[in-house]
Amino acid sequence: SPEYALQTDGRFNEGVFRGLDYALETARQYGVKVILPLVNNWNMTGGADEMLAWNGLTDHEMFFSDAPTMTSYKSTVRTILTRVNTINGRTYFEDPAILAWNLINEPRCYRCGPALQTWISTMAAFVKSIDNNHLLGIGEEGFYPQGSPGQAADPLGAQTWAGFEGQNFPTNTATPGIDYGTMHLWVDNWKDSSAAFPYKWIQQHIRDGTATNKPVLLQEFGKYTKGRDALYQTVYQQVYQSASTGGPLKGASFWQWYDEGQEVQGGGAGDYGILDTDPEFSLIINNAKQMAALSKTVPGCTPATPVVKPPSCNATWVNGTAGTGYEGPACDIDINECTRGTAGCAAHAGCTNTVGSYKCTCDYGYTGDGKKECRATSQ
Repeated sequence: SPEYALQTDGRFNEGVFRGLDYALETARQYGVKVILPLVNNWNMTGGADEMLAWNGLTDHEMFFSDAPTMTSYKSTVRTILTRVNTINGRTYFEDPAILAWNLINEPRCYRCGPALQTWISTMAAFVKSIDNNHLLGIGEEGFYPQGSPGQAADPLGAQTWAGFEGQNFPTNTATPGIDYGTMHLWVDNWKDSSAAFPYKWIQQHIRDGTATNKPVLLQEFGKYTKGRDALYQTVYQQVYQSASTGGPLKGASFWQWYDEGQEVQGGGAGDYGILDTDPEFSLIINNAKQMAALSKTVPGCTPATPVVKPPSCNATWVNGTAGTGYEGPACDIDINECTRGTAGCAAHAGCTNTVGSYKCTCDYGYTGDGKKECRATSQ
């Protein structure tokens, strides 16, 4: 919805941007590395179609060739990459919490592969002209076009829908400025539940990673509950086999983890959610340990300059509670405790942010201080 969008009609939402600031600083504190897509192909989050609408267009494929829309994309990218984090004062293009950028999540350009390839080449050069510190991937699923050597690995085999979506994994990955290949694996969404497909799909991308001399990440994979355990085993076995022998496939990111209390609309973890009580979670943990054991400093690379931690701003905390009051390098950025979740209002109370503080007010029909309790009033 517009109120939660980072950008609406070319205008950025500072509140949402500060949420991203917070997420990146929290990732740094926990040693988590983040891969951020710069736009989404799919319209459930606005994405490419929203940018087209700003320029009076509705044809999705025009996103990859319309000059004004490409200018809108570049403007968005420049704003994100040059953003200064309000919490720690670091510019995004210098933030070590960011592992990589993706140009776009799952680009689809139906029967217009050349246009997509030109767009990738143009935008890769543009991103690198601003940020040469971080890795850059495309964010594509990794399909193969009709007539290409890899088309037999596409979902449902050669001469199927995937070959017309504009992607060409080896050609796209070989683009100057693209540092690693991206692939996804969605056996249910792609309607290929054959036992042979996941292995064939991954192996083809390993071969192409070797040919392009670039690493490959399986950035998304998931499956409905039935048969999920077998898919996870297949994926992790191939990832470890490749990584441990110097192959190009360097990791896989499952979709997606749900913590206790998180639910999709209608309840539960949805079609793809993984809880730490699910049997697949042990496979995830084991793979993480295996990959961590393989991790080492690359010859010729030196560790990044230690990051200076932002001040705690504890003198501004409300009633001594961390995450309240102010934050930022100068402790002068107001924290919205209501959206941050640090207000701690009582049940049946609403939260209102104020400058440097907040208010907890009992809902109608309840009485109390709003902080410690709200008791139902007699009717």
